[in-house]
Amino acid sequence: MAAAIATVHDVCAVLAVFYFLNKEINLLIVTALLTLAGYSLTDTVVVFDRIRRTSRRRSASPWGPW
Repeated sequence: MAAAIATVHDVCAVLAVFYFLNKEINLLIVTALLTLAGYSLTDTVVVFDRIRRTSRRRSASPWGPW
Protein backbone atom coordinates (compact mmCIF):
# COMPACT_ATOMS: atom_id res chain seq x y z
CA MET A 1 0.00 0.00 0.00
CA ALA A 2 2.82 2.40 0.83
CA ALA A 3 4.48 1.79 -2.54
CA ALA A 4 1.28 2.73 -4.37
CA ILE A 5 0.87 5.88 -2.28
CA ALA A 6 4.48 6.91 -2.96
CA THR A 7 4.02 6.35 -6.70
CA VAL A 8 0.83 8.41 -6.81
CA HIS A 9 2.55 11.14 -4.80
CA ASP A 10 5.46 11.35 -7.26
CA VAL A 11 3.19 11.54 -10.29
CA CYS A 12 0.91 14.12 -8.67
CA ALA A 13 3.90 16.28 -7.74
CA VAL A 14 5.04 16.40 -11.36
CA LEU A 15 1.50 17.09 -12.55
CA ALA A 16 1.27 19.97 -10.06
CA VAL A 17 4.45 21.50 -11.48
CA PHE A 18 3.01 21.32 -15.00
CA TYR A 19 -0.24 22.85 -13.76
CA PHE A 20 1.49 25.79 -12.07
CA LEU A 21 3.70 26.39 -15.13
CA ASN A 22 0.56 26.29 -17.30
CA LYS A 23 2.09 23.72 -19.65
CA GLU A 24 0.11 21.53 -22.03
CA ILE A 25 -0.03 17.84 -21.17
CA ASN A 26 0.49 15.87 -24.37
CA LEU A 27 1.35 12.27 -25.19
CA LEU A 28 5.05 12.79 -24.50
CA ILE A 29 4.29 14.03 -20.98
CA VAL A 30 2.00 11.06 -20.34
CA THR A 31 4.82 8.75 -21.43
CA ALA A 32 7.22 10.51 -19.06
CA LEU A 33 4.72 10.21 -16.20
CA LEU A 34 4.31 6.48 -16.80
CA THR A 35 8.09 6.09 -16.84
CA LEU A 36 8.31 8.06 -13.60
CA ALA A 37 5.67 5.82 -12.04
CA GLY A 38 7.61 2.71 -13.07
CA TYR A 39 10.88 3.98 -11.65
CA SER A 40 9.19 5.14 -8.46
CA LEU A 41 7.51 1.79 -7.90
CA THR A 42 10.73 -0.14 -8.59
CA ASP A 43 12.72 2.09 -6.25
CA THR A 44 10.17 1.71 -3.47
CA VAL A 45 10.14 -2.09 -3.79
CA VAL A 46 13.95 -2.22 -3.68
CA VAL A 47 14.05 -0.06 -0.54
CA PHE A 48 11.38 -2.17 1.20
CA ASP A 49 13.26 -5.36 0.26
CA ARG A 50 16.49 -4.03 1.76
CA ILE A 51 14.68 -3.01 4.94
CA ARG A 52 13.14 -6.49 5.18
CA ARG A 53 16.48 -8.19 4.60
CA THR A 54 18.27 -6.01 7.16
CA SER A 55 15.61 -6.48 9.82
CA ARG A 56 15.67 -10.27 9.32
CA ARG A 57 19.46 -10.32 9.65
CA ARG A 58 19.36 -8.32 12.89
CA SER A 59 16.73 -10.52 14.49
CA ALA A 60 18.56 -13.74 13.57
CA SER A 61 21.87 -12.79 15.17
CA PRO A 62 22.09 -12.27 18.95
CA TRP A 63 25.28 -10.19 18.54
CA GLY A 64 23.85 -7.61 16.14
CA PRO A 65 24.34 -7.13 12.41
CA TRP A 66 28.10 -7.89 12.49
